[in-house]
Amino acid sequence: MDKLEVEIFRRFSPHAPGDDHTHVLRSPSYAAISRAIGASPASVKRRFDSLKHARVLNGISIEVDPECFGLSGSIVTMLRSPGQKTLTPEAARIDGSVWGKGSKKKRSAVQRPPLMGEPELNDVMRALPYLDFVDFFHVGRVVSSSAGGAGDFWLRFEVLHRGEEELKTRIGLLEKSLKFGRLISVSKHKRMLEPNAKLSTGEKELLCALVKSPEAEIQQLASFIGVDRKTVRRRLRKLSEISAFRFRPTLDSSRITEGMVFILYSGSTRGQVDGMPSDLKRALGSSWLTLNNHYEGELSITAFAKTYAEMMERYRDFASLRWIGEPMLINPVEKLANPSSMLTRPEALMVTP
Repeated sequence: MDKLEVEIFRRFSPHAPGDDHTHVLRSPSYAAISRAIGASPASVKRRFDSLKHARVLNGISIEVDPECFGLSGSIVTMLRSPGQKTLTPEAARIDGSVWGKGSKKKRSAVQRPPLMGEPELNDVMRALPYLDFVDFFHVGRVVSSSAGGAGDFWLRFEVLHRGEEELKTRIGLLEKSLKFGRLISVSKHKRMLEPNAKLSTGEKELLCALVKSPEAEIQQLASFIGVDRKTVRRRLRKLSEISAFRFRPTLDSSRITEGMVFILYSGSTRGQVDGMPSDLKRALGSSWLTLNNHYEGELSITAFAKTYAEMMERYRDFASLRWIGEPMLINPVEKLANPSSMLTRPEALMVTP
């Protein structure tokens, strides 16, 4: 990934520098991104197509405010040790034979296999059809952490629920499915939806169609829910205006061969994080891609580095911020949608409990 590709990804963040109104209706258009970063729409499209062809960009995902359906959302973060024991920090380091300690050489052509191919994560994949309360999840490897766990799998689930008791029950189901998973933090979803916003049945059906097919064209969405294109546009405009959803690029960091995508994570920030504080901007420099602070007390930043040494420097700068509690460095990392999520099934959401 070069500077232009990094800037393209940053346009999906609500904290993008300059123009942060690029996603007014759907995901940012090529024209909107090109205006923001000073490149032609054609060059932006070429970069997108190239990243998709290399499967670095797995497409666009949609995050819906669960309150649209009368639900709450919580991020449940867990660790799971690979095999019989946790690796030592030295053994867990991803540079090993590829980077060399502190090396600034380009990564070799030997790719790390995708994380979801790891045998220890088969339990997660087998359980997904039965865990319809999980909307999406991230999986990665802990490179470094102030709380230990280097080499462990890092799993971060968005859990949909109604009330605290249901949340506790569903966390218990996750722990049972993971077998020896260790709970790290639980963070509540901050409200995106405008106060007093009310959605019609048709608007909820459109949201479900978007979750299932976030890159579908207007005509396809119209066919899915049985209305005309004009109605779809009108409903999309309203849903966007009341902040019912947001779009995110979905990266597979194991596919990047010259540089690395990583996550800087804190599940216990000291105080509320609104916007991107100036000291965090200084710590990240120009390396950040997207910032997620949509959960109370939790902060997750996706960033890019050319070298292992640069990634470790960003982590140290992040960990040095006084308001960051128990920071973690995650690499590689993947985000996956749950195809069995209840948000893809309108019939499961229209019934009031």
